[in-house]
Amino acid sequence: MKRVGQNRNSSSSSNGFNIGNADLAELIRDVLAEGSIFQFTATGSSMLPFIRSGDTLKIAAFAGKQPVLGQVLAFRSQLNQRLMVHRLVAKEDGKCILRGDSYGKHMRDVVPPQSLLGVVTNIERAGNSIRFGLGFERVPIALLSRFHLLLPLIQILRKAKNKLENL
Repeated sequence: MKRVGQNRNSSSSSNGFNIGNADLAELIRDVLAEGSIFQFTATGSSMLPFIRSGDTLKIAAFAGKQPVLGQVLAFRSQLNQRLMVHRLVAKEDGKCILRGDSYGKHMRDVVPPQSLLGVVTNIERAGNSIRFGLGFERVPIALLSRFHLLLPLIQILRKAKNKLENL
């Protein structure tokens, strides 16, 4: 779950502008409605390994298109009104089923269309554009997540990588 802005009140600092989370969601909605791209720094770990805390995310409006399987979507949580960023893994009864890539099998977000803010179009990490997880591979990632196979696969790959590094 990508959470941005830790304080309820807005403030400025030498590193930029901090804004409360509920206000941030409204700001994103307004900026995207004007046809602009919204950029912010992500925090949290639920989208690991594809999005990391400290990555810069660019969010665009849907531009009249429906969200599609595997896209990473920004939305306002129904539970606590916070800004979140998770992957679309299914649609049920007109609602989007979103999951963090590193979520366990019982965690998911059921999001009505009016709570969707936009789609992540770019991830920047240490000055480099990261496209993996946003391109064609987003569909198998979403399917693996939907059927609770992504997290176990990531864990197996990490163990294999560690064993190879220790050879």
